[in-house]
Amino acid sequence: MRHPLLAKALLLAVLLLPAASLAQRTPQEFQAPPERTEAQQREEAARAKYNMGSYRQDVKQEVTPVPWMAIGLGGVALVIAALFAIPYYLRTAKMQQAAQEAAEIKPRRIR
Repeated sequence: MRHPLLAKALLLAVLLLPAASLAQRTPQEFQAPPERTEAQQREEAARAKYNMGSYRQDVKQEVTPVPWMAIGLGGVALVIAALFAIPYYLRTAKMQQAAQEAAEIKPRRIR
C-alpha cells in the first residue's frame, strides 16, 4: 500500500465514528406496558380462539396445475439421450473388454 498512514486513519475513522454516535444517545426511561384486567385477558383469548372462521373465508387457495408439458419434454429429452448413450456404452464396454483380454498375462508351462 502506498500510504499506510492514510489507510490507518481511514480504518480508525470507520471504527470510531459509529461508537461516537452511539455514545451521544441518552438512555430512555423504561415504560412498562399497561396492565390488563382478567376480563380483558379472557376476552382477547376468546377472540383469538374463535375468530379463525373469518380468516379461512378470506384466504383463497390457489391450485397450480401440474406442468405436464415440461414433464413430457423432459421425458423426450431423456429418451433421446438414451438412444445415443446405450450404443456408446456398449461399444465402450466391448473395447474395454478387448483391451483387458489383450493385457492379460498368459501363464507359461515350466518344462
